Amino acid sequence: MKKFLLSLASVALLTGSASAADLLFDLKFGKEHNVDERFYAGNNNYTGTFTYTMSDNETFSVSNFNNNNNGWDFIKCGRKKYDSVGYITTDFMVAEQVTSIELTIPAWTPDKVNSIMLQTATSIDGDANDETRWSTVAIHSATYDDETAKTVTLNNSAPAANRYYRIAFDCVSSTGNGLVSLSEVKYYGEPAGEDVQKPAGFSFTQSKIYTTTKLGATAPELSNPNNVAVTYSSSDPAVVEVAADGTIKVKGEGTAEITATSEESAEYLAGSAKYAVVVAPEALNHDEFMAASKESGDVIYVNFYYTVAYVNGSYIYAASIYDDPVLFFNSGSTYEPGDRLKAGYFVEFSPFNNLPEWKFIGDFPEVFMNDIYTPQKFTSADEVSLNQVCYLANVTFNEETPTEKGKTFKGIMADGSEFTFYTQWALDDAVAPGTYNVYGAMGCYKTTIEFFPISYEVYEADPEIPTSLNITSDANEMSYEFKPAGSDEMPFPTLSVTATTDKESATFEIEVPEGWTTFAYMPLNSDVDIEPLRRAPGINIEWIPVEYLTAEGYVTGNELKIPSNISEYQNALYLVKGTQVCSNVPIVYTFNVAYDINSGVDGINAADDAEAVYYNLSGAKVANPENGVFIKVADGKAEKVVL
Repeated sequence: MKKFLLSLASVALLTGSASAADLLFDLKFGKEHNVDERFYAGNNNYTGTFTYTMSDNETFSVSNFNNNNNGWDFIKCGRKKYDSVGYITTDFMVAEQVTSIELTIPAWTPDKVNSIMLQTATSIDGDANDETRWSTVAIHSATYDDETAKTVTLNNSAPAANRYYRIAFDCVSSTGNGLVSLSEVKYYGEPAGEDVQKPAGFSFTQSKIYTTTKLGATAPELSNPNNVAVTYSSSDPAVVEVAADGTIKVKGEGTAEITATSEESAEYLAGSAKYAVVVAPEALNHDEFMAASKESGDVIYVNFYYTVAYVNGSYIYAASIYDDPVLFFNSGSTYEPGDRLKAGYFVEFSPFNNLPEWKFIGDFPEVFMNDIYTPQKFTSADEVSLNQVCYLANVTFNEETPTEKGKTFKGIMADGSEFTFYTQWALDDAVAPGTYNVYGAMGCYKTTIEFFPISYEVYEADPEIPTSLNITSDANEMSYEFKPAGSDEMPFPTLSVTATTDKESATFEIEVPEGWTTFAYMPLNSDVDIEPLRRAPGINIEWIPVEYLTAEGYVTGNELKIPSNISEYQNALYLVKGTQVCSNVPIVYTFNVAYDINSGVDGINAADDAEAVYYNLSGAKVANPENGVFIKVADGKAEKVVL
């Protein structure tokens, strides 16, 4: 807990009755004084802030106090297991001179209260938590003699007009919550007088802005109704420079505070206002994103897209295009699995109990499309990344699984090893002892890696993957390369197809057996007819134009635009990827790809008669195939054969 350093020469340590002054404000807490939440809203925790509104609409911020959703006749502060400070702060500058404040305390535990302080500030610039702005003008140090005290009075040692006021209840950790009960706060004071200087009265319209070195920044507007002369300064010119007129120029990454100050005059007090400029690193892919997330509080500009994998309560699990996982804090989003988050937003790295987590800054990122999110399936927990949503396959449970939140239990993996599962959220149904595929997320609590189940399905062994498939096409020439599952090149079966045609488009009809994955590579100057690709039944299509990686380009209609100066993602830029969703029956689907005439590479001529024609894997025709792997085309169908 922050210790308050007090100068005894300037602080009155007084407790007694209030002086004979005017009653300026009277805050009464409790359900009988708060009909229909007219004065303040309900709150049921010891860490939130609610606003107390006076009948003339002047407001006070009440922080770290619980009112049991207006069910008590008082409010309480002080926390179990944590040091804490409860605050009551004026959101407005009080024109009068506050001479004392009287607190009505029905009950408290004084040995758990370090002190109760009255503090003042000449400016808070919208940031009442900035401790450098506050000066302590009265303090009451709690003692055992105070245990039955009903009233504590804080006498202001330096009354002055035009001040903000904050009452701080400094409490130590305890075995229970609610160390101080407070039912009423009265502010007493005197008129300011005619000769009192007025506050300078200027402020910035924003307290913090975020940017990158590429985006640059515009200074927030300075509201200066009294037109006082101000001088600008930057806390770190290497990050942000500020000119005499207040304009700013971003120079490097980091954080800089821009301050406007005015000197005291016969009419106005000296004034100051400030705002922070956070210049964040830009991440163009997941690796850069992770590299920039070093310490809690780091801010990153995300300039590529993530796809939402799963949402539950305060968790938003997402994945990059290459299925790299990330966990965002959810505070009321309406995201659904498959939502793709448009590039160009700021997040703050905020790990919790060793679990990497990020918070969105400002509004939630826009969703530019929704597609199917297909989680990967693993048989070993060691292969799963932290925060990854996936299936753990072939897991055996010897007892019924729990449904209640917060339960730890064990499962036996396919290799016989034991792994820990944890109900991070309540589940609707338990499953009986048996073997299952477990859909969930890999998590961590403190130092323990655990899998958080979402649902269960009865385990069935994967079907045998066929070693051939049928392709027909009206293209003049076509070729394909097949790699079965388990080959050195690919851990899953793949098919890549290339074609050339003198028509405006070519239609491929592919009979895809269960468990296949297909890739269609487009020529660099081709246009992609998007809708048939996205809507093909049973297919999850990922088309990857550059704007989703850099936010610098766009898809116009059905045309894919590729900036010529991008080289880092050459392979990804021109790829349309379709993933077969496993089912019990083969799926036949058709998709169209529009080419420039005669673009592409030479390939296989799909013959329509029964005579077999052979080609090598480069697409060259072979008259007498032997001792190798070839493409055989007959009856309009092509297959890979070994001779």
